Formats: sequence, C-alpha cells, structure tokens
Amino acid sequence: MKKIILIIFILVISLSYKEEKVVNNNINSKYIALTFDDGPNNKTTPRLLDELKKRNIQATFFVLGLQAEKYPEITRRIVNEGHTIGNHTYNHYNLSRLSFLEAQNELQKTSDVIFSITSIYPKYYRPSYGSIKKNQINKINLKLVRWTLDSKDWRYQNTPRIVKKVLNEVDGNEIILMHDIYDTSVDAAIEIIDKLTVQGYKFVTIDKYLQVST
Repeated sequence: MKKIILIIFILVISLSYKEEKVVNNNINSKYIALTFDDGPNNKTTPRLLDELKKRNIQATFFVLGLQAEKYPEITRRIVNEGHTIGNHTYNHYNLSRLSFLEAQNELQKTSDVIFSITSIYPKYYRPSYGSIKKNQINKINLKLVRWTLDSKDWRYQNTPRIVKKVLNEVDGNEIILMHDIYDTSVDAAIEIIDKLTVQGYKFVTIDKYLQVST
C-alpha cells in the first residue's frame, strides 16, 4: 500500500513540474518590447501613437532631449497614453567619445527636459548608437537598455524589408530596435505588431519586459 501511495505521489509531482514548465515557457517566450529611438517627430510619432492606441499596445520611446524640447505635446502624449519614456541623450552624441562629465551632462539634460514636460524622470537610457564606455556604465544613475533585435529600419527605410527581417529573426523574448522618425518604420511597426500578435506574441513596455524575461 505504501509503495502504491509513493508511486502516485511521484507521478503527481512529475505532472505538476511539467505543467509548471509549460506555463512558464508560454509566459517567458512570447514577450516583445518594441522600442523607438530618436523622436519625437511631429509627423511620424503622432501617427505611430494613433496606431498603437487603436491596438491597445504600449511601447517604449527613447527620446532625444532636443526633440522632446521641440515637441513637448507629443512627449507628454507618449507618457499620458501609457508608454514608457526613456533617455536617448540630448544631441545624439556618441557617448563613448565623450568624457564622463560630458556624457553625464547629455543624459542629465535630457532627463531634466523630460521631467519638465511630463513630471516623470526616466528610469532607462539607451546611448546613441548603443555606445558608451564600459567604465562609465555603472556611474550612470539610469538603467542601460540596448536591444536583442535590430530591425535596421534606419538603414533600409523600406517597409517590406524591415518586416521581413524582424519576422525572420524574432525568437521568443525580444527587445526590438526601431525609430519613430521614418514613415517606413511606422508602417513596418504596424505590420509587425499585427502579424506577431496573431502568432501569440504580446507587446509590452520595457518595464514589463524586464520583469517577465529575467
């Protein structure tokens, strides 16, 4: 009798373990953080925001301080519509070519601009070109976010080619790099969202992505 009970117990534990692994796999392999750099742009960013709103999709926008200052209404809209706003430097300088004080100033100036417009200090930053000196990373009081999949939208500026690249390379959790300053990128982002949603992917902000993927 004890032997039978032991076998049943082992089977229950085994089945529970397998089910838990499947559930976790579903959660952790279908999240995508769409991230947009270099905006806001007064022509393309509002159209992108309109399309995201229609689909109830939240994304992450790494804004340039110079552009945020130029278009405060769009910057405010990004936050008001539930997207995460990040710091992409003020002038789009390559931080790896600057001293630490110069790099810090680029980021701090942008954070101050974002706060003056939205009353929110960004928690995340993406250095221009994804480039920063290794010995400076831990000195920056923001969380560094790069990407796992580069759409190359800035290079191609061709919607079908951008979509094809992303769909061919997407594999589970991804942080996708795009730019909200090109019409072709906006068109591609919309198509990518629609096609990957059908495949079961869920689009989230970088905050949520970091919670579920680590």
